[in-house]
Amino acid sequence: SQRSAAAPVWRPLVKMRAATGEGVVPFQAARRRLGRTSPIEQPRRRAGAILKARAASENVLQVALSKAFGYSLMTGSFMLEVPQIVKIWAAKSAKGISAASRYWAVPMYSSSVVYHILEKYPFSCYGENLVILLQNFAIVGLLWYYNRTPVKEVAGVTGAFVAMTALQFQLPPGLRPALIYANIPCMLGAYVPQIVENHRAGNTGQLAILPAALKCVGCAMRVFTTLTQIGMDIALLANFILSLVLNAILVFQGWVMRENTARANAAAAVGPA
Repeated sequence: SQRSAAAPVWRPLVKMRAATGEGVVPFQAARRRLGRTSPIEQPRRRAGAILKARAASENVLQVALSKAFGYSLMTGSFMLEVPQIVKIWAAKSAKGISAASRYWAVPMYSSSVVYHILEKYPFSCYGENLVILLQNFAIVGLLWYYNRTPVKEVAGVTGAFVAMTALQFQLPPGLRPALIYANIPCMLGAYVPQIVENHRAGNTGQLAILPAALKCVGCAMRVFTTLTQIGMDIALLANFILSLVLNAILVFQGWVMRENTARANAAAAVGPA
């Protein structure tokens, strides 16, 4: 019957005989056969192919854009804390800078670097954290110098940091996300004392606001790069969003208190009458 004769047409087979090469049906011929004998499936297959190609193209574009964002963040991070370093150095004073905030900031960035290294994530996803970590080392050093911090405190803080970092590199895979979740209290410890100190003083002292503004932009970009290059890593995304909110508060304080800050810094420069 017609139905039995047409049945093989709907199930075309491309046979490959490696030894003799006989019975080989060219790909183009098989594709024409499918298109000719399956008019219902042909539009679906074409639409599916187009959607897959479009998705692949968009994914490549997103990843390329994400990597560009990541490396631009890393490049920009070389200047992120430089305004703060210059401001402390020029004023020969660390007044208004919370030492507790900087003590918390160092493990916050170091834990992020260790986590990304252990998880073998792309360097474009965390390179700026390493740069900012080194800059925070410089700021802590300036705080110790200008505040005449006791040697006992310097040794204690340094020893605790070295021991903590060594322990982090020994964590098993199942406990590695704890490095990022532990950053949440570190982040609160790094920002909340500074926010409270600004509120109590009514000014931001020698605190540079530009780095906080740049961090807001950087955190927003990091949410995008995490989603495109790593995926739905809840711990990382929660950290970036929280950091965005806390830095936005510092920027808001800097703007609202700018006149008080200018008067306080001018009075400090003149010195007591």
